[in-house]
Amino acid sequence: MSNYTQPHVGPEQLKELTGYDRPGDQKRWLERHGIKYAVRKDGTLSTTWGLVEAGLIGSGVSMEPDFGVFDGKAA
Repeated sequence: MSNYTQPHVGPEQLKELTGYDRPGDQKRWLERHGIKYAVRKDGTLSTTWGLVEAGLIGSGVSMEPDFGVFDGKAA
């Protein structure tokens, strides 16, 4: 079980996690890493830290943001 004080990943945390600002880019990143999410009425994404952990466990994926997006070297 996660030890996060807030179970939901906030908008700024989602940007930090994925390295992307736009929901479409965030969606592709989450899908690529096996993380389930919901799309809100306004088009933004919603997920929880538990789903993030479940998607990344055993995949060898770093929890660090993908800063390669800034220089065109994103995975």
